[in-house]
Amino acid sequence: MNIQIISASAGSGKTFRLAQLLEEEVREKRVRPDAILATTFTKKAAAELQERVRTKLLAGGQATQAQQLAASRIGTVNSVCGSLLTDFAFDLGISPDQKVIEEEAVSGVINRAMSRVIDPATSRELWELERRFPETSIRKVIESIVAKARSNGLDSTALTQCESRSIAGFLNFFGKEEGDSTTLDNNMVTAVNDFLDAVDLEIDTTKVTQDAVSIVRRLKNRMSTQSRLPWSEWHRLAKLSTGKKSSALISPVNSAALAHDHHPQLHADVTRLIHLAFSLAAKTLDAYQEYKREWGIVDFIDQEALVLNLLERPEVTETLKSQLDLVLVDEFQDTSPIQLAIFLKLARLAKKSVWVGDQKQAIYGFRDADPSLMDAAISGILQGEEPETLKTSWRSRPDLVRSTSAIFTKAFAKQGFPEQRVRLEPAKKVVDEEPQGLSPIYEYWELAGKNKEEDAKSLASAVRELLADQDNSIRDPKTGKKRGVKGGDIAILCRENAVCIEVAKALEEQGVDAALPRPGLLSCPEISLTLAAVRLLIDHNDSLARAEVARLLDTPSDHNAWLHKALQQPFGQGFEIEEFNHLEEVRKKMDKAGPLPILDVAMETVQVRQHCLAWGQSNGRLANLDSLRALCVNYVEDCRNNGRGASPAGMLAHLQGMETATRAVVQDENAVQVLTWHKAKGLEWPVTVLFQLDKVYTPSMLGVQVVSDKSFTIDDPLANRWLRYWPNPYGSFKTGTPFHDRLKNHPDQLTCTE
Repeated sequence: MNIQIISASAGSGKTFRLAQLLEEEVREKRVRPDAILATTFTKKAAAELQERVRTKLLAGGQATQAQQLAASRIGTVNSVCGSLLTDFAFDLGISPDQKVIEEEAVSGVINRAMSRVIDPATSRELWELERRFPETSIRKVIESIVAKARSNGLDSTALTQCESRSIAGFLNFFGKEEGDSTTLDNNMVTAVNDFLDAVDLEIDTTKVTQDAVSIVRRLKNRMSTQSRLPWSEWHRLAKLSTGKKSSALISPVNSAALAHDHHPQLHADVTRLIHLAFSLAAKTLDAYQEYKREWGIVDFIDQEALVLNLLERPEVTETLKSQLDLVLVDEFQDTSPIQLAIFLKLARLAKKSVWVGDQKQAIYGFRDADPSLMDAAISGILQGEEPETLKTSWRSRPDLVRSTSAIFTKAFAKQGFPEQRVRLEPAKKVVDEEPQGLSPIYEYWELAGKNKEEDAKSLASAVRELLADQDNSIRDPKTGKKRGVKGGDIAILCRENAVCIEVAKALEEQGVDAALPRPGLLSCPEISLTLAAVRLLIDHNDSLARAEVARLLDTPSDHNAWLHKALQQPFGQGFEIEEFNHLEEVRKKMDKAGPLPILDVAMETVQVRQHCLAWGQSNGRLANLDSLRALCVNYVEDCRNNGRGASPAGMLAHLQGMETATRAVVQDENAVQVLTWHKAKGLEWPVTVLFQLDKVYTPSMLGVQVVSDKSFTIDDPLANRWLRYWPNPYGSFKTGTPFHDRLKNHPDQLTCTE
């Protein structure tokens, strides 16, 4: 296969290089403009690439070729797949007009399919198993299995085989079954009762013994009301200690609890949990597929699976060979396994194929990408040769480029990345234009907190001081000139969403604005006003809605007075609020209107956007209105996909169940951005604060993993891949059991990650 790989780190001029490559290929007549197939991961990236190539062609006097470029297949992976399916629909025996479920709606449809296959008896069993396996959500496990099965081309039959292999492998991490469950449970009850009867807190006054007694009493109560303890509590009792005076008394409890490793019920629970996870995932997958067949719709992965099928047909491949001169794959490191199979097949058909991306970024695992599969694919394609590497950084400060390169070359060398693919040098233009007197490229802040909350407060205090210090300066991203630091220049990256919330809260306590998606959208005044107006358009007798409108528009100082006036009859009496009359006039004309027209008219009638401007923080408020409308559009789309009628009342009921809907985040020049490291991919700021650098993720084989029996083969990249699910029996306990010791010594431990 004629595949050229270009390694392009962030800021190294990837889009410029792609546009240059395409223009050169067209200019030299090696590629016909309409015979280009290029995939990107966003519509914006596709439009930018096409426009840059078109501009270059026009500048070079190639107007005809620039016009022909409009006939090329340049777009997102799924828009290109959709185009191929439209062109070859009759070869597959499908309609050329495919109805596609938007990616955002897929999760909801799959969850409804799951609900249909979980009957009440199974639901009760799942609850019992989740009680026995703390920190386990079987429904989330099922979702993960379904998602990974779809992106790896596995059907429900394959999941049955995955189940048996998972069970057989996982049971090896526990001791051989000994004794019977009833006897072992009774031994535990006896040991606990004997300990509580014998221990004397007046003799042994140590805190450790007091804590142990408290734990044992709590667990005794659980044993009296529930059939069995969670396995994490067996482990807790096996490790429980007391003061010296009571150590002999706790020993029988430890001995009885140690039986968890070879307890027959643990083996039975593990087997049943894995069985239910896979069997329900298989049924969910079938139910989801059946639902799509009934409604004549497909999703993005269906499109990819159909294209993969299409590329197996000789009559189609012969046609495509004559139509494809160049296949370009952008952001190849984010390619899912099924997309990789498609790109490899297309590469066999085209005269030339170019893959562009940053192999290092595969660690993010975006869009169901499999980093290990991608590494194997690149190794197989290159066959020992080095890719073209863009080695110049056009974004960052020269010293920062050099220092990060020095760090990354060492870090990625351990992952097998040669230095030439990692190291960047600053562009001469950037070096020449570097303003003098900028702040240092690095600062190290040592936080004095003893926990996450205190660390967040210390961090917020440091950020406030940074903003207050007039000597701190950056290079303005737009002008390139030196200026002071503003809140919007700063991004704080955290490892976990919960920590993001703590940091944003701490910043606001310090008087620093923070931009972070947070719940509470529906409680914002602009949203409350809009929805109250919608309710009044549905029912003019809705007293609570009138009260809400009055509170937000009339707002007298005496709250009791406005509430009294709001509840008076007839409609709106007691208020000089013009909007009430307007709403009543509009209501009579829109009694049969759909949810979205009602929403738009409600906003316009009460002039909610004008009120946003008057209330202050208008950018955020207006963005919240856009978020509300997006939720309502999703409701209408969801109804359409499920064959239900959409109504204004139904829309309001749908919104009532969305308490966690997040407020819009506006890019404000004074607001510090707070987000996870993962969500920061592809973004940049003049000042970046890396928080939780001390948090280390240990590799684990637990959870749902994609496993390959054999080495990668270019001929069939999806071959020999299966899913393995190994649950976590002991919850937050990460060490201390024979199970953990055996798991740690397993040869796969270093290659499998959560």
